[in-house]
Amino acid sequence: MKPRLILISLVCLCFFAYKKTSTTNNPTTNTLLTKILVKWSGSSDSDQAVFTYDANNRLIKIIDSTSFSGSANIDTYILMRNAAEYVTSFTIDGNSNILSLDPSNHYIYKISIGSSTKDSVEYYYTGSNITIAIDFSFNPFPFALISRPIYTYDANGNLTICATDTTNDGGVTFTMRDRQTYTYDSKTSPLRLDNDRLILNPLSTSGNNETFIGPNNVIQVAYQDFITPANNFTTNYTYTYNVNNKPISATGARTPGGQVSTITYTY
Repeated sequence: MKPRLILISLVCLCFFAYKKTSTTNNPTTNTLLTKILVKWSGSSDSDQAVFTYDANNRLIKIIDSTSFSGSANIDTYILMRNAAEYVTSFTIDGNSNILSLDPSNHYIYKISIGSSTKDSVEYYYTGSNITIAIDFSFNPFPFALISRPIYTYDANGNLTICATDTTNDGGVTFTMRDRQTYTYDSKTSPLRLDNDRLILNPLSTSGNNETFIGPNNVIQVAYQDFITPANNFTTNYTYTYNVNNKPISATGARTPGGQVSTITYTY
């Protein structure tokens, strides 16, 4: 099933502490990818994302249309940017997500105002990259730390590892829940969002959540579930490229299970 972005409460604002080590985080100009369509073999399931940009080629809108097991859903993301073109807020189907930035335009935390589920996310940096995103939940008790994704990058800026810890005691002790390891080609990604990709995460527009962070294309995702190892899998992607070394199509083969996805890119 398609993962959902967690809705966050504004009342969490006064409980955040912020730490960072970076001093710069320049926004990255997008390539003009206009649509991705993902289909899976043996079913009618699909996921289509349509992208809209402003006059400076910055992403300002995503319409994500999914169909899984006969159930259709459309999510509309609207992004607002400041004068430096960093995202200051975005809505998902009308639910507000507000981002706080420091004077260097680092994201400090994200808070959301939704109708039911409430939580918050706090961001920590190493250099210009987000390396830790601490997730606080309003439930089961106020402002409880529930998970801690930790991100590792290669020298090119591609995300290579996303390892998530969970806690049931508010952060006193942590248990490693899962880890995703990514391998890349040397070609050009159709869309590069850098840290904005993690702010919008999870957004499953091409078969894996961390696509579009760096300059290259994911050719393998290896997932490890430390709670239930039977859920482990590996997906390998094979691309066809255009003359600009950007993908125009891809095939993803998952093992075990044999599930095959086909991806088409429109510019």
